[in-house]
Amino acid sequence: MLPALRGAFSRQVLQSRQLHLLGSAVVQQWRYSSTRPLSSWCTSERAPDFLDDVVQRRQVQTVAGMTDRGELPPMPAWGAAGVTTLMHQAVKLDNAEMAAATLKQLRQDYLALPPPERRESLLVLAKEFGVDRGSVSSSCAHYLKVQADVGSHSTAESQATLLHAERELRKALNPLAGRLFEALHNQTGGLRFLSDMRADLLQSIRATNDPFLRNLDSVLKEKLSTWLGPAYLELRRLTWDSPASVLAKVAEHEQVHPIRSVQDLQQRLGAGCRLFGYFHPSMPGEPLIFVEVALLDKLAATMQEVAAPQADEEKARAAIFYSIDATQPGLSGIDLGNLLLKGVVQILRAELPNLEIFSTLSPVPGFLPWLRPKLALHASLTGDVDSSFAEELLYQDEAQAILRAVLPAKLVEDSSDRTLHAEACGCLASLLFADGPDWVRNPVHADALQGPLMRLCARYIYKEKKRGKALDGVTNFHVRNGATVERLNWLADDSPLRMESSAGIMVNYQYRFDTIEKNNKAYLMEGTIAASEQFLAFVHRKSSL
Repeated sequence: MLPALRGAFSRQVLQSRQLHLLGSAVVQQWRYSSTRPLSSWCTSERAPDFLDDVVQRRQVQTVAGMTDRGELPPMPAWGAAGVTTLMHQAVKLDNAEMAAATLKQLRQDYLALPPPERRESLLVLAKEFGVDRGSVSSSCAHYLKVQADVGSHSTAESQATLLHAERELRKALNPLAGRLFEALHNQTGGLRFLSDMRADLLQSIRATNDPFLRNLDSVLKEKLSTWLGPAYLELRRLTWDSPASVLAKVAEHEQVHPIRSVQDLQQRLGAGCRLFGYFHPSMPGEPLIFVEVALLDKLAATMQEVAAPQADEEKARAAIFYSIDATQPGLSGIDLGNLLLKGVVQILRAELPNLEIFSTLSPVPGFLPWLRPKLALHASLTGDVDSSFAEELLYQDEAQAILRAVLPAKLVEDSSDRTLHAEACGCLASLLFADGPDWVRNPVHADALQGPLMRLCARYIYKEKKRGKALDGVTNFHVRNGATVERLNWLADDSPLRMESSAGIMVNYQYRFDTIEKNNKAYLMEGTIAASEQFLAFVHRKSSL
């Protein structure tokens, strides 16, 4: 009886799969061969011949081959609703082969969905695949009862009962989504799929800020963090002899300092340079994250210095980390960068014991986006406006220097303090945010802007916080890892990208091994940013008038 039922079910599955594949082939042929409505095309004289051809040449070969191999493909899924059905099937099926086939179909169908339907599927996953709250309540009640029964009369048997109750409670607290993620991860290509799914999830969270999606992300992020621990990652140095496909991925994902040519890439892999990447066995052809290093004889102040590394590596005294790039958006927030830097430092110290300085030359990508609305606000606060709430964005001497560089001296002298401040903010905004800003090529303008911009950038890095941590993401990353904010560098990178985001200012975050742990604890516990006296001089600067 049972074999007969299984055979009938198998035939139903295969027939349904035939229709699914056949329908896909019909739609594909219609798309590429006709401008008529699909319903009209299917009743035309051409459709029957095409359908016969598909059945004879494609369907018979495909489905017969699957039958010969004993594979039972899952029922076809349609849109977000079909993906949801496959999700439910995957967590309920006990048969390993059927579950594997369902998970494979789930991955294929999910990736075929357009973004709105992917978001719909993620919302269902977030809301319907959480913990069973009834089971959690009963497990909690049972645990508390067992704990009370044990009391002060603990025996080996009662302790065993209590431990069993704890295991049942932990099991009840594991959401269904977690089980689904674990099953997907165990498939070939599962880690990449989950990374892509989390990228969609993060996009959906940014668009909706839905609490169910945020909770789902915490579950998936925790799983990915476990699967991407140091024991599962391989740190490799990339050279010009590395596979071309891997180097192509590096060139594709380099966002901090884009690679402009083959020669540019070759130079970054040559003498005086290093490029390291973290790889995972399930994604061997693509680094999850990579870092570029220049070996110099001193702490770098400009990108021009980085572009001319010390060819005689034995004379190098400084390792400058100037670009860290992740290749998988879905792994955002998973602490791979910290692991990568620590691993690379260990390799470099062993290979080149003459190195004394380990530092970055980092951009400040959020500086001008933070400053722009402040300048616009203060430019509108003239003497006729109640501005008692306004801060002093520019000091009086800074405002006068900017206006004297741009306006005739007579206009500056005739302005009131509030009008002068508003006009200076307006002039600064005009210079910074003009199309193709020319101020950098005008020595008078550049000199006038250097003081206020360096001070404001130092304030942005050191004082601007979000939930007690640095507002600037690059600063947060490095000081959380124990680095010291060492130095601000004026016009360190005059590329259009850096001029538009930070007026060319860059920062050295230096890693001193005797202070890393202390700096890390101070930042995580108190939000205190370790900084050098040279840097703090900009933070604490006062007006000279």
